[in-house]
Amino acid sequence: MLLVHYTGWEYFKINWLRKRPDIRLYSNAKLPIDLISHWYHDAIPSKMVYYKYLLWTEDYDEFDNILHLDADTLILSPLDELFEKDEFFVVKNNIPFKEVRILPENKTYNDIKNKKLKKYGIRLPKHDDMINAGVFLIPKRYRTKDHLNTLVDITNDFGYLLVYADQSALSLWCLKNNITPSEDYQYNFQTPLFDKLFRPRYKKSLDIGNYLKLKKDILNKIKIIHFSGPLKPNYPKFKTWRLMGRYANIFLNCYRKYEGVP
Repeated sequence: MLLVHYTGWEYFKINWLRKRPDIRLYSNAKLPIDLISHWYHDAIPSKMVYYKYLLWTEDYDEFDNILHLDADTLILSPLDELFEKDEFFVVKNNIPFKEVRILPENKTYNDIKNKKLKKYGIRLPKHDDMINAGVFLIPKRYRTKDHLNTLVDITNDFGYLLVYADQSALSLWCLKNNITPSEDYQYNFQTPLFDKLFRPRYKKSLDIGNYLKLKKDILNKIKIIHFSGPLKPNYPKFKTWRLMGRYANIFLNCYRKYEGVP
């Protein structure tokens, strides 16, 4: 069963989704008031941030494991093994650049940042602290009111300190719950970072686990492609996107192969 949250109003898309027997459509599903009552700061640019949090509500109690997928992901092979997991599953941000952090590195924020971290009993690693929230599996035992309240409290309390909005909030939630992000990047392969892997600037500062194993014959190893950058493959400029480098054509062709597949 695919649970689809669609917040648009285009009739042909809604009609297509409704005709699919394997899709349960949540069209413009309303957020509970307690999930949007604190939507007020720049780090939370849209109430869409809170739509991921719906998975923690009792509306989904009929399901056991639920796999969240951002709309810019492409599934290339069966994911049965993911659904067999009994722990929360999320993948690290593909390449741990020193400048990609959950909270701002600016010393101006150190005092308030440390107070909030202490309040929640969270200790940040010195680097490489970011998950990627485009793909995660959440077992039923994590979908409790207490876990939801903690996640919403973290989101609202850290507010403008969340450099990457819900991704930063979920990273903090994982740290608080001692959830270690996986290095199985084949389950969330974020395309714009691939080319950077081979640039000399980063080679000495990376600890990327089995990421290198995906280098050869990559499309036969990736299970989920995540077009996570600002340019998606249906954009004309994707083909010349500098962050994709020589791999743009590989992923563009892959997207075209699956485009429109029922």
